Amino acid sequence: MKISKETKNEIKQMIKKFNDNELDLINSFYKYFAEFKDNEIYLKIKRYEKTILAGRLIYTGDINKMEFSIYSYSSHEFDKDILFFPGSKYLDGTVEGALYACNTAYPAM
Repeated sequence: MKISKETKNEIKQMIKKFNDNELDLINSFYKYFAEFKDNEIYLKIKRYEKTILAGRLIYTGDINKMEFSIYSYSSHEFDKDILFFPGSKYLDGTVEGALYACNTAYPAM
């Protein structure tokens, strides 16, 4: 299911809120952003001038029931079969849960 422009804007606002609330003191050099492709939302981290892959959400038609995959740097792919990683306890199908999971798995410092 393709993601509507309105839903994309809502997701961008959620990410901005997360950056402002959770990364306030460091978000000038470390912040999350999303790239969209069809029904996929790629959560990426801007760390200084480098972009780091963190996770991927699959939009299912409900912004509160998305599927998540963490990016595995050992296999260089998004792996939905990795169920236990630092931060997995935050996964609840939402953008916010995915951001907290990614931020725990790939901390700023």
